Amino acid sequence: MKKITIKLDLIIVAISTVLFAGFGVIDAVFRSYVNASWLQHAAAFACFGFMIGAIIAFDSELGERRKNRPFLRTLLSFAAGLGFGWVLDFPADGIVLSGLVASMLGYAGLSWAKYF
Repeated sequence: MKKITIKLDLIIVAISTVLFAGFGVIDAVFRSYVNASWLQHAAAFACFGFMIGAIIAFDSELGERRKNRPFLRTLLSFAAGLGFGWVLDFPADGIVLSGLVASMLGYAGLSWAKYF
């Protein structure tokens, strides 16, 4: 049962990433971005979707049967933040700061994301 729930949670993360990337492509088309600019835009949205998906998949509220996994949620959010900074060509310290901010949001979990 444990392997099934982790696989299902990872599928949720993947679906969220793809949906946000798709929204990024649509947004880039309507803003008339060209060439690599729309790809960068979609990748930034995908990183944010990866973080949101990790929060939704690995956080449980009181009374839920799912297991709360704050370490995994924080780690995946940190990776999403690093990716976000890298995609948007931040300087090295900006990439690290982006990862730290995303990891704090990941650790906080659904307490902030449910208002998004």
